[in-house]
Amino acid sequence: MDDPTSLTEAQKNLVVELYDASLSHIDTHLGQLIHQLKAEDLWDNTVVMITGDHGEELFEHGRYGHGLTGADNPFCDSLIHIPLILKLPYSRLAGLCNDNIVSQLDIPTTLCGIANALAPKNWLGKSLLTLFSEDSKQHRDEVLTQRGHHHSCILSYRTPEWKLIFNALEDVKRLYKLKPIANEDSDVGNEYPHVVTELYEKIQSHFNTYSHAYSERRMANIEIDEEMKKQLRGLGYLE
Repeated sequence: MDDPTSLTEAQKNLVVELYDASLSHIDTHLGQLIHQLKAEDLWDNTVVMITGDHGEELFEHGRYGHGLTGADNPFCDSLIHIPLILKLPYSRLAGLCNDNIVSQLDIPTTLCGIANALAPKNWLGKSLLTLFSEDSKQHRDEVLTQRGHHHSCILSYRTPEWKLIFNALEDVKRLYKLKPIANEDSDVGNEYPHVVTELYEKIQSHFNTYSHAYSERRMANIEIDEEMKKQLRGLGYLE
């Protein structure tokens, strides 16, 4: 959608209704899957995790979709605050909710923990199960979202109260205050320069710690086979 501002309110409402319909479609098929697991007596001993890779902007900030270029804040919460529902065997911890910050990096580590398997030492995730234990305060108080790598990336560093957007391509930093009421349309970096400095230092620490992961040499050695390229084109990530 090249220009969302050209749409009438009726057209915008239709887009939102179509999005809601797609969610309803997914919900129906999830229900069928759960019903079949129960019918085959597999439900109690099965782990089910429901999540997504990203959200969608539905005109909250005048934009539609995801992965948009040119946006001051390409990582607003409507894109990076995604569902995460976990059903454990025999419905352990059923009905509990937690509003702590978590990362998709935590998902494979969590699944290893549920299966009593050791997660590789170089994994960065933390088990989500600690959120419901005495160690809950030791989980995480920040999460990093990134598109691109190192000198050509756009990155979000989010804490419960703040979100810093760093555009490495333009060397621009924007700060948004999330509490007491989130406002992701107003850059408050000039009002809180010490927060910008603090969060930017953490971003640089991240780059320095994982410099190998961002090295041009490592990226040059990554090969993508034709089947993977086909899948990436289907998702719109390759031309």
